[in-house]
Amino acid sequence: MKADVIHKIRNGFYELGTKNGRSAFRKELERIRLDISRTNLGGAVLSDADLRNAKMRGTNFGGADFGYANLSKADVQCACFGGANLGYAKLVGIDGKGANMSGAYFGYADLRSADLENAYMWGVFMRGCNLSNANLQGAYLRGADLKSTNLVGANFDNADLRGANLTGARIRRKGAKRLLVSLGILGREEADALEEKEIIGITKKIGLKTV
Repeated sequence: MKADVIHKIRNGFYELGTKNGRSAFRKELERIRLDISRTNLGGAVLSDADLRNAKMRGTNFGGADFGYANLSKADVQCACFGGANLGYAKLVGIDGKGANMSGAYFGYADLRSADLENAYMWGVFMRGCNLSNANLQGAYLRGADLKSTNLVGANFDNADLRGANLTGARIRRKGAKRLLVSLGILGREEADALEEKEIIGITKKIGLKTV
């Protein structure tokens, strides 16, 4: 049964642009207990799909289209989203630990409380995204476009954001020091030696907004 659903997804069987098509897709997912883990769905068209709570651990979604899809609470640990389109997608509370999202497009997606610990996100486009309270601990975000993102409450411990663009992004004041270290602007000891007003001054110079 699972193989049949995978075959239908690969071949664009579900008319996800219609309400009936989305409903039929969701029912078939539920029949296989929402489990499409460790399969190859590279290039699949899943725009507008309802993938809430789906199990997609280790699945290849390279180049797939998830525009406006709902992946909230989905398990995508160690999945591959390289070059995928997730623009305007809803990814609230997604479990993406260790996922490969290199070069993916997340424009204006909702990633509140997403767990992206140790995710590989080189060069991702996340402009306008809501990443409030997201866990980005240890994530690799070199060269990422994070302009105008909401990063309030996000955890950047040991993340690598060197070369990332955070112009206009919003962060919490108490998290500014860790973020400047992740950006490679300050070393840990150097950051610890500075007073809060000096840290805030640096964030303003690089276009960050503190709340």
